This record gives sequence, C-alpha cells and structure tokens, in this order.
Amino acid sequence: MSSTAAPDLRSLEYVDGLKKLRSGTLMIIVSQIIGIISLIIFFVSIFSFIIPLLSPSIQEITILPVTPRAPSPRAEDFMRMLQRIPYLLAILIVFIVLLIIGGIIYLIGLWGGFIPGARRLGKAKPEFGTASTLLWIGWFWGILIGIIMFIAGLALIAIAITSASIATAFSSIMVFLAGVGIAAILGLIGFIGYLILLYKLYDVEKNTLYLAAFILSIVSLILRFVGFVPLIGIPISSASTILSLVSWILLYVALGESIKKISTSPSTSLQPSI
Repeated sequence: MSSTAAPDLRSLEYVDGLKKLRSGTLMIIVSQIIGIISLIIFFVSIFSFIIPLLSPSIQEITILPVTPRAPSPRAEDFMRMLQRIPYLLAILIVFIVLLIIGGIIYLIGLWGGFIPGARRLGKAKPEFGTASTLLWIGWFWGILIGIIMFIAGLALIAIAITSASIATAFSSIMVFLAGVGIAAILGLIGFIGYLILLYKLYDVEKNTLYLAAFILSIVSLILRFVGFVPLIGIPISSASTILSLVSWILLYVALGESIKKISTSPSTSLQPSI
C-alpha cells in the first residue's frame, strides 16, 4: 500500500525555506566578518595615530629619576599630526568602503534569502507564522524606513549647511532622530521574530544548535544595551559582536544538518504543500 501525503514539515516548501534561510545566513555571516575586519582596521589605525602624539606625555609619567630635558615643542607635535592625517584619511575611506560593502551583502542576505526563507516556513507550518510576520515588519520595512529617513536627514542637513538656516537644521536633526528611532523600534521587533524563529526551529528539529544560537543571540542583545555604559562600552560591544557572529554560524550549521537529515530520511517523501 502506497504511503499517504508527506507531513507539512517535510514539504518541498519547508525544505526550500530552510535552504533560503541558510543561503541568507551565509551572506549575513560574511557581512559581519567584513564589519569586524573594518572595525579592527579602524581602531588599530586610530590608536597608531594617537599614541605617538601622546608619547612625550607618557614618557614624563615615571617613578624613576630622569634627567631633566626640555619639553618637545608644540609645533613639532602639530607637524607630526599633520603628517599622519593623509594616512588616517586613507584608512577612513577603506573603513567606509568596507562598511558599505558589508551593508550591501547583509541586505542581500537578509532580504533576498533569510526573510523569504522565514516566510516560506510560515506558509509550510503555521507555528512559524508569527516569526515570519515579525521578521517581515521589523527587518524588512523597519530597515527600509530607517534607510529612507536616514537619507532624508542627511539631505536636509546638507541643505541646512548650504542655506545656514536654523529652522532647516532643526528639522533635519528631527528627521534624522526619527529615522533612527523608527529603525531601532522596528529592528527590535524583527529581532524578537528572529528569536521566535530560532526557538521554533529548535522545537521542531530537536537540534541543540538552534537553542545555542537562541541563547547567544539573547546574550548579545543584552550586551548591546550594556555597551552604552561609559569606559566599558567598547569591550562589551566587541563581545556582543563576536557572540552575534557565533550565533549566526551555529544557525548556519544547524540549518545544514536539518536539510541533510530531511534529504537522507528514507521514510520521507517530499511533496509540495497545498
């Protein structure tokens, strides 16, 4: 006797959703690695620019007796700083270019793979519907509105600078802040959808890698808020970025295992869902 129709979870739509999630996750991982590299280049360059300027002052702070010497002239410090400005500008350009490239890759992975994959899962299985909706609202419309408001704010700032209008400057700042606020709120909604998606994948696939990615993502979010604390903000933010990258890598591996398990299951007949 022939087998009946396959369960929804093993439908072609479900597997296609997992594959889209995985391809989008890979591009997001690449974009985050590019972002980390750009930040390393930026901070190393900044420190290499600042430390030589502070070296005369650092040399004066010592508990050992030293031979008195004339302090280095301020003019020499200023000339040394001017000589390093072209180098710093070049690094800044590289930093901006890498950020733009990483941002483009991130949006392609998010909008072209991850969100469509989540929506596929929502169609294949109703329990993924909430996560799919929140991701669509937060990480598609939220980011899109944020980008539009950010560009509009920059345009108004440029107009305010050229026209020297206080009213225009004030409105440009308000538009810019509104864009940041809307993007932040909707981005948080999308992140909640992402967490729900991870937990539902763990609940369905019974793979602890999904649960590990879920926990690391929550810790990363908490650390991002703690990162605003003065003095410890930079190391905390760095730890948050690393944990976020690790969570995406775990998700990528888990999705691969789920796809492989479905593809090699002898009792599963993949049929398109109705």
